[in-house]
Amino acid sequence: AAGWRPLFRLRHHPGVHPVQFALAGINAHIGCDLAPAVVESCRALGCGPQALEAVYERVGGVLAGLEERVREELMPGPDLLDVADPLTHLVGAWSLERARDAAWAASRVLWGLRRRPVLAAEFTECADGAVGLVGRFLLTPPAPAQSSGSSTGAIVS
Repeated sequence: AAGWRPLFRLRHHPGVHPVQFALAGINAHIGCDLAPAVVESCRALGCGPQALEAVYERVGGVLAGLEERVREELMPGPDLLDVADPLTHLVGAWSLERARDAAWAASRVLWGLRRRPVLAAEFTECADGAVGLVGRFLLTPPAPAQSSGSSTGAIVS
């Protein structure tokens, strides 16, 4: 799946931080696995996605707790938590809530397309590609912080 591919391709890249891999993995799981799981659950239970919304929200709470732990445990120390720091900017740009909202919308679309397998497959492929694109951005090795060459940050002429 295109959504998971960046994780496997970049797993040994020395410039990618553990927090980037963790968030890219969460992104791939939400974007590639959650919507099909909702649709399969609906088929098995004989209900539509709305009937599973409360369960979906509970799963979202678990994922939010996981994301919080990832950010707390895998982000480098406070010396790097500058808003201008490339890593801080990169991981701060991704939103679990937006990824979950997109997956919920995708599950509803896939449920609506359940009798149109060709369209459902096309939609899934496009959504998977978009998840992969986000994963590639999350796994971009951050540029090293620039220094002016002085300990005060002032430019010396």
